[in-house]
Amino acid sequence: MDFVPGFMKKILCNLISNSLKFTPRGGRIIITMRKEDERIVVNIADTGIGISPEDLPHIFDPLHYQRDTANAHGTGIALSMTQQMVLSMNGSIEVKSIEGKGTLFTLLIPLRHSDREMPRWIPAMLAQGKDTEGLEEKNKVAKTIEDHHDNVEENDKPLVLLVEDNAEVARFTRELLIDRYRVMYAHNGRDALAKAMEYVPDIIITDLMMPEMDGYELCRNVRSSALLNHVPIVIVSAHSEHHNLIKGFELGADAYVTKPFSSDELLMRVEKLIEQRKLLREKYSNALLDDTVEQVDTTAADQKFMSQLHQILQANIGDTGLCSAFVAEKMFISQRQLNRKVKMLTNVDTATYIREFRILFAKQMLKNAESSITEIYMQCGFDSPSYFSKMFKQSTGMTPTEYRKKNSRE
Repeated sequence: MDFVPGFMKKILCNLISNSLKFTPRGGRIIITMRKEDERIVVNIADTGIGISPEDLPHIFDPLHYQRDTANAHGTGIALSMTQQMVLSMNGSIEVKSIEGKGTLFTLLIPLRHSDREMPRWIPAMLAQGKDTEGLEEKNKVAKTIEDHHDNVEENDKPLVLLVEDNAEVARFTRELLIDRYRVMYAHNGRDALAKAMEYVPDIIITDLMMPEMDGYELCRNVRSSALLNHVPIVIVSAHSEHHNLIKGFELGADAYVTKPFSSDELLMRVEKLIEQRKLLREKYSNALLDDTVEQVDTTAADQKFMSQLHQILQANIGDTGLCSAFVAEKMFISQRQLNRKVKMLTNVDTATYIREFRILFAKQMLKNAESSITEIYMQCGFDSPSYFSKMFKQSTGMTPTEYRKKNSRE
């Protein structure tokens, strides 16, 4: 049987919870399942309060509320979600009820035996930004995501910061991304900005309409931050009007995806933006080895950050204690923030970048025959001539002496 596991779990939970809620103590709930032709039939019957004939035709209407709220058989939102999830799997759901005696929900889900992937989907009311579960559920979603990713540095998968105040949309999007990326969750722009400053994600996916700080303000803050301005931003919103798109791009968004969205489209957008940043990092890393860093085409903000970094390195190049902790202190950011920023811009960590910068400085000095190799390794901050020679050969494929001879001949 082919199906979307998350949908089936949610469907059954919604229907069983509904029966439990409206079946008095001492009543019964009976669940049966059978195969019928090329489909699975699931019956969930209860001996609860039932549904009135007037309300029965509207039971799946998310905006319908029964007149007798004390005996209401659900508000319609959870049942509407259930119906849409069933329909998305080419199934159907039926309901029969006798007021005062009970209710029977019948699910009919087709069996599939093919390699075709089930379509991804977001319920219409979620696409419109209606949160059905409240702050408690948001906290539960955040805890679920963070439990899986207590250490965001645990592997080399790109880190995605997902910003979404709707618990169901957040859960759905996380499941979509989790096989390819590490996912960190924030339920509003203010929370997202704090986490972005601490962890420096590879990409941010954000909703627009959120409490405390909306997606527009988040974009503005990210683009004005020297630490974060390189991070790609994807806006995912139900607001598809032209002026919303223009405003998003003006504030620095790199892509705008409208809800309900295609999973393939979102994954493609994220993949392409991360790939573009990766190509730029590789270009910068190669330029460092070739002494052509100034020729790399980067944004003004990235150039400013790297210029500040280079000034600190040049001023302290002869200090053997020059390290990422020292540089981070000089730049008034944490060591984690520095490492993430440098890694995202250059494809190497800060310690490696410092070492390569020392070697770049040594290469320039080796072209000048007036300085001895002993003087050079000391002025470049290496602990010993043997370590200097080892690192130099590892980087260039030549010993310092061989490099000097080769360049003097040229």
